[in-house]
Amino acid sequence: MLTLTEDTMLGDIPGDWSSKPLLEALSEHYPGDWGEDRGPHMTKVLRSTNLTNEGRLDLENIALRALPQKKAELLAPKRHDILLERSGGGPGQPVGRVGFIEADMLGHGFSNFLHLLRPNPEKINPRFLGWVLYRINQTGRIIRLEQQTTQMRNLNFRDYLTMPVPVPPPSEQAAIARILDAVEKALERIRARLAAAKTLAASLAEEAVSGKLITAGMRSCEGSVWTHPRMGTIPTGWSVDRLGKLCARIVDGTHQAVETSNNGVPFLYVSCIREGRILWKNASSITERTYTRISKGREPQAECVLYTAVGSYGNPALVSTSDRFSFQRHIAILYPKITCLRGGYLAIWLNSSKGRRWSEIHAVGNAQKTVTLTELGKLLIAFPSPEVQAELCKIVASADAVVDAINDQLDALNDLRRSFMHDLLTGRVRVTNTIKAAAP
Repeated sequence: MLTLTEDTMLGDIPGDWSSKPLLEALSEHYPGDWGEDRGPHMTKVLRSTNLTNEGRLDLENIALRALPQKKAELLAPKRHDILLERSGGGPGQPVGRVGFIEADMLGHGFSNFLHLLRPNPEKINPRFLGWVLYRINQTGRIIRLEQQTTQMRNLNFRDYLTMPVPVPPPSEQAAIARILDAVEKALERIRARLAAAKTLAASLAEEAVSGKLITAGMRSCEGSVWTHPRMGTIPTGWSVDRLGKLCARIVDGTHQAVETSNNGVPFLYVSCIREGRILWKNASSITERTYTRISKGREPQAECVLYTAVGSYGNPALVSTSDRFSFQRHIAILYPKITCLRGGYLAIWLNSSKGRRWSEIHAVGNAQKTVTLTELGKLLIAFPSPEVQAELCKIVASADAVVDAINDQLDALNDLRRSFMHDLLTGRVRVTNTIKAAAP
C-alpha cells in the first residue's frame, strides 16, 4: 500500500489546490493486447519501444499483429489519451514512461506491456495530467511503485491508480499545460536541428575515411585510385595496414576501480563513452568508486583512442591532452604511432559505417559480445598521409563542434525545463497573476 508524507506524489501543494487519486481523474483505463502473429485483421500495435523519454511516440517501427476487429477498435487510442508503460524500464530508466496521444489513432492498438489512461476532462485537464504523470516518472519517485522480477520491472498498478495527483483550479491547469507544451515545442525544434547536424557530421566522416572528402593535400591526385585485394578501391597516395602495426600498443583497462582519495582520477565505464565522446557526468555519478589511480602502462595521452570492446562494442572516443582517467577492463585504449596514424583519424574511421560493421562482424560471444584485442590488432585501415589526416580531422571536428554546441543548448533547456516543470506542477511557481493579466 502506498503511503506518502506529502500532499501528492510530486510533493506538497498550495492550500488553494486539491489532490485526488489518479483513478478519480480518469473516465476509463484498460490494458493492451499483443495479439497473434497472423490473422485476418492485422493491426499496428504500439510497444514500449515506441515510447520516448520525452513523452512522444516514435512511430517509425510499429509491430503488425492480428487482433479481433472489436478488440482493435477498443484499443485504438484517442486524442488526449495517455499510454502508460506498465512493464519495462531498465537500469537508470524506471518503468512508468508515458506517451501523449495527439490525435485519434484509428487502425492502431497497443501491447499488453502498455496501459491506456483516458482522463476525464470534467475533472482534470488531460494535458496537465499527462505532464504530471510524465514528471512522476522523470523524478524517479515512480520507483516506489515498481515490482521488479529477475527480468522485468512492473508497476504496482493498484497503487499507481491510488497515488494522489495535484489538481489546481481549471484555469491554472490549462495555463500550466500551455506553458509546458510551448517549452516542449522549443525542445522539438532544437532536437530537429541536432538531428540535422549529426547527419551532416556523420556524412562528412564517411566521406573522410573513403577518400571522397577532398582536401588541399589531395588535390594533386584527385580522382586517381588503386585497388587493394581486400579493401577495394583506395585513393592514390593512401596506405593500408593492420592496426596492430600502426599502434605502439593496444591494452585494456583494469578489472575494477581502486578506491583512493579525492586527488585520484575519474574511473570510466562503458556507459561513459557514447557517440564518440567521453561523458564525464556518467563517471562522476558513481560516487566513491569514481576516483582511482591510473594503472601503469595505461596512462592517457593526446591522440589516444578509447574503444569499448564489450556491450556497446566499437564505440570510440578520442582522448584530449588534458584528460586524466582510469578505465574499465571492457574498454581498450589504443596508442597510434602519430608519425603514420593520427588518433583523430583513427577515431573517425572506427566510428564510421566501415568501423562499426567490422566491430559487428568480429564481436564474439553470446550473452555479451566482445571484440578481442587480438582481433582489433588485425583490423585493416586505409589512411592518407598524416598531413591529409590532420586536414580531414579539422573538417570533421568543425561539424562535431556544431553538434556539441546544439547538444549543450538542448541539455541546458532540458535542465531548465525539469526544474521549471516541477515548480509549476507543485505550485511553487504560480501562473495565477499571468492568467488575471491576460483576462479581458
